[in-house]
Amino acid sequence: PHASPGFFVMSASSGISVFFLRLFGLGVGSSSASGIDWSRYQLRGGLLTPTEADFYGPLLSAALSADLMPFPKVRLEDIISVASQRNASERTRRILYGLRNRIKSRHLDFVLCRTQDVLRPAVAVELDDPSHQSAKARKADGFKDELCEAVGLPLVRIKVASSYDSMSLAAAIATAAARCGL
Repeated sequence: PHASPGFFVMSASSGISVFFLRLFGLGVGSSSASGIDWSRYQLRGGLLTPTEADFYGPLLSAALSADLMPFPKVRLEDIISVASQRNASERTRRILYGLRNRIKSRHLDFVLCRTQDVLRPAVAVELDDPSHQSAKARKADGFKDELCEAVGLPLVRIKVASSYDSMSLAAAIATAAARCGL
């Protein structure tokens, strides 16, 4: 019995497919029942960058003095939602979906939440390093500024420095919160 030429083509293409699936860790040859190659995942070194870590201590002191708790890297969609409309038209649903897409993968550097009020967001803090001078970064920063203003969340921008004074941070936080009646 001889194999048909189609068999060899099919076998070769299957072999190539398996090779690429293994190369990119897409389930072939994985050790779990789910088909996921868990070895492709790794724990990152830390939640904060070194710059954010230097800032966190003074921010924590400033926030706690105002009965606020700072949370790092809060996803916009975790604190801001797109207003849904029941029985919306297909066009409206597409628009709402597009608005959601603009916030679902972005984050704020820190969100200060009220400890007395189920951790309700009170003030957002963005730590701006020199990379925020690029046109792309300025556009992203402008979006966050306008979004926070639209939902009534004060946003404080702090320039990266070699050190931070918690009293100055507390004053900046209090000023921003007062502008929104908090």
